[in-house]
Amino acid sequence: MTDDSRPIFVAKGVGAFFGFLLLFFGVSTYLGGGITGIAVSVFLAVGVALGLLLLWPRLRQQSHHPNVPVQVPPQPPVKPKESKQACPPGPYAVISDAPTKIRLNVEAGDRIDGYLEEIDGDYFDWYVVDEDNMIRCLNGDDFDHIDGDENVHASKVKCKIPHDGPWYLMLDLEMRRYDRKVEVNLRVIRN
Repeated sequence: MTDDSRPIFVAKGVGAFFGFLLLFFGVSTYLGGGITGIAVSVFLAVGVALGLLLLWPRLRQQSHHPNVPVQVPPQPPVKPKESKQACPPGPYAVISDAPTKIRLNVEAGDRIDGYLEEIDGDYFDWYVVDEDNMIRCLNGDDFDHIDGDENVHASKVKCKIPHDGPWYLMLDLEMRRYDRKVEVNLRVIRN
């Protein structure tokens, strides 16, 4: 017991003693007073004290059980994600009679995040394609893309590279007459 807890212990003890006396004499008076009331009060006080002594180990075990700290396994440190540009920002000239191809510095599993914007607010189309689909696009054939948009002034790009490339960003004007300048701001997020 520390010196700081001694006054608290004394105060609790005195309060408990007088509380016991008050209840003891109150019960004895309620039970008829005199020797009979005091005898019944003593019998009840001894019975309660014995009951508490017998229950003490269980009560103590329950009160200490929640206080046991739970061992949590340490979490592995989170590796910061690398971020780099997928390609230079441009602006890229997009001419009306042929799609513009831009090589993307990506690998399988990388995520591309960013945006494209036509500098003068004109419409353009864009697609993220692998090499086979880039050739189909250049030849004017049907092709598949993992992300893309058509007839936009600006567009959000957000996709995951499914397999090794090379991969390209294709900028196209379709049948539009006037050339465009498109700014490209794409980041590669590598886990």
